[in-house]
Amino acid sequence: MALTNFDPNALLESWTPDKYSPIHTGKPFDECIRAAFDIPKTDSYVYRAQGETTLAITQRVIGAGRTNGLHAWYHTANVEAVCITRFQKHVRTYTNLK
Repeated sequence: MALTNFDPNALLESWTPDKYSPIHTGKPFDECIRAAFDIPKTDSYVYRAQGETTLAITQRVIGAGRTNGLHAWYHTANVEAVCITRFQKHVRTYTNLK
């Protein structure tokens, strides 16, 4: 569902870490996004990038932490992906495909 009354200028003017940042508010990521964009908890919009997800699924993954290697990706100072899982060889082969 697209927000018909979204005002990006109002969001930017009211934005503070104390209001919308999970680190500063202590609230989960999905709650901060919902508060910032006035998205109801029942919203089922599917977010697409290189994959697709919902806010609820994203929050479950964040909450799972390192369970099953979910957060095994890190980046070097040169923004190169570095995988520290047992699948590192396979991941490097895949990411080097051109």
